[in-house]
Amino acid sequence: MATQQEQSVIRLREMILNGGLPAGCRVTETAVADQLQLSRTPVRYALTVLEQEGLLTRLDNKRGYVVSRFSADDVRGAIEVRGVLEGLAARMLAEQGAGDALRQDLRSCLEEGDAIFAKGWLEEGDLERYAAMNAGFHRLIVEASRNHPLGHILAINGSIPFAHAGSFAFRRADLGHQYRILNYAHMQHHAIVGAILDGEAGRAEALMREHANVSRDSLELSGADALQPEGSP
Repeated sequence: MATQQEQSVIRLREMILNGGLPAGCRVTETAVADQLQLSRTPVRYALTVLEQEGLLTRLDNKRGYVVSRFSADDVRGAIEVRGVLEGLAARMLAEQGAGDALRQDLRSCLEEGDAIFAKGWLEEGDLERYAAMNAGFHRLIVEASRNHPLGHILAINGSIPFAHAGSFAFRRADLGHQYRILNYAHMQHHAIVGAILDGEAGRAEALMREHANVSRDSLELSGADALQPEGSP
């Protein structure tokens, strides 16, 4: 089950993406806690996470945040960059070989995802569970590649909104379509792990690069009001 911290991050992220909190809007801990009907502790955590993701900018007086301005081209470009870098990490890991502990950790991620999708639909808490599992999956591969500069560059790239692997955008009004997108992404997880464990470096890289496109597809499904050009219908 997703924690209140995970729920607050995803719900606040969705509010920004869907235009509930437009660019330039001032955001305070108290107001968000009241709106989400959560205590201030998980909301404080969510605000910090979304600042790191580039969605929020802290005010100079430290009395709240403002919603950042960003373009669709910036987001799509950053997702493409992430795919290239994570593809390189997957290639390096396949070439190096995965130890027993990493193999078990990767399989645990796959099992968590399998449990989410086994029933054939999404229910309350599944989106948060998937986001946490997916972020952990990507983190394992990047860290296990042992390429610290690569991880550093990914962290910088992740400061662009929705570029980080954990920055999923969901559309709760269309859970059927969302299920199909995420289930497909999880099948890619299985293929990526298989390629890494089999030492198929080129295949692991190609699969990981393609996998980044799921973030773009999920953004487009979400409605992405915050990514629409000014004046668009």
